Order: sequence, then C-alpha cells, then structure tokens
Amino acid sequence: MSTFEDDAAKMAIVRRFQQVATDYTASLERQKQLAEAQQRESAVQSEITARANDCYAAARLLGFDLIAALATSQSQQAEVSEAVTAPQAHTAQIISPAKSIREAVLELAKSAYPEPVRASTLQDEIEKQRGPLHFKTIGMSLYRLSREGLVRRKGQKDWFYVPPNERAKNPGDGTPG
Repeated sequence: MSTFEDDAAKMAIVRRFQQVATDYTASLERQKQLAEAQQRESAVQSEITARANDCYAAARLLGFDLIAALATSQSQQAEVSEAVTAPQAHTAQIISPAKSIREAVLELAKSAYPEPVRASTLQDEIEKQRGPLHFKTIGMSLYRLSREGLVRRKGQKDWFYVPPNERAKNPGDGTPG
C-alpha cells in the first residue's frame, strides 16, 4: 500500500471513530434523560401512593371498606369512561394499611400471578407504603404461606401464587417430619 492509501485509510478510520464516539455520547445522554424521567415518575408514584393511603385512612376513619365501595360505585356507573376505570389493575398494588403483612404479601403475589415474585421486591413494595420492616419478615411470611399451600417456591428466590384450584387439600400430607 502506498502512503497515500495508508493516509486515506487512517482518515476513514478516524472519521468512523468520531461518529461512533458521537453516537455513544448521544446514547449516554438519552440514558441519563431516561433515568431522570424514571426518577420523576417514581416520585409521582410515591405521591399517588401517599394519596391512596390517605383515602384508605379516611375510609377507615368513616368506617367503610374503600375497595368494596369502589367496586359498588363502578358497577353502578357502567357508562364511566375507560380512562377512569383503567386504574383498577393498580389498586391491588396499593396496600391497605389495615391489612397484615401476610395479607399484603399474599395480595401482591396473587396480583403478579402467573409470574413469580421475590422477597426483596415484595419488601421494597411494602416498605414504600408501610415503612421499614425487619429483613426476614417477608421471607418468613412467604415460607409460612408455602406451608399452607398458598404459594410455592421454585429455585432459591422465585415464589409463585397457587390459585385455589391448584392447591392440595392437605398441603402437609406426604411431607416428612
């Protein structure tokens, strides 16, 4: 190869690298913007959760079941737009403070069905809404629910909700001990 061809090849590689570096920098900037947007949305979700918990507290103060009232209200207002009724799927993720940790764990596992849940994920979700828990609380709750046949573990970390039609009549039968 002549020097001229070497110089042309070098320049082509340099130009290509400059384009790759520009693309990489733009990608990092987009990633940073996405992270900031995710952080803003997380703050919005925390605020929404706090408002939902305020609604639970007000309903408890007035002595009624908010979820039952919501279901009754929605069945009476069939013509309400889909945009208003769409949040139903998320109501399972807002945990009533009146529920026990066991009930909250079971509710979240049930809402994730057929996907597995992990103790660490449940711990984060419940702590967002109820405050700090002992690090073993969720794992022990899952273990106890598994002894009752309400959830089952697959592998080291994945827990699956067991629907009523799949539960053993006597979950302890056939196990040693």
